[in-house]
Amino acid sequence: TVGQTIANASASEAVLLVVTVAMLPAVCEELVCRGIVLQGLRTRASRIWLPIAVSSLFFGLLHFDKLHAPMAALMGIMLGIIALRTGSMIPPILCHLLNNMVSVLTPQVGGPDLGWVLDNGLPLWLVAIGIALLGGGLYGLFRTTSWVDLPEDALKDHEKNDTANAHDGQE
Repeated sequence: TVGQTIANASASEAVLLVVTVAMLPAVCEELVCRGIVLQGLRTRASRIWLPIAVSSLFFGLLHFDKLHAPMAALMGIMLGIIALRTGSMIPPILCHLLNNMVSVLTPQVGGPDLGWVLDNGLPLWLVAIGIALLGGGLYGLFRTTSWVDLPEDALKDHEKNDTANAHDGQE
């Protein structure tokens, strides 16, 4: 596993592995899924959930296996919401990077590796903590930010301008 490879690597090799396994995928996958797919669909969709759902499913499919794909798709929903709420690619990239770094480094600090999780499942307390952190983070995000340039908002503004222009033309 990657964790075992890092454990046997020199410091410079370990840093290189973390960069290639955690950082590069986070940046590249976010630029494609949230940057190109989500933003591209966002300009064409009349409902905001559609671009989030499509980009999240695409993100899940990029992970190719039955364990990672559903979890990646769920994570994609969160990352899509974060991207749209903040109007920036930096927060979803940082969240994705943090997730990848935890996955890579957890076996190094005495946590279960992927093989153990596949055989035994995640400990319930760990799942509960993850759900609590996710819920708290999304709650905080929704309380402190607003949607950025949603198609619905743009459509409402466009309709207001059309109505104002129509009234100006009648006088």
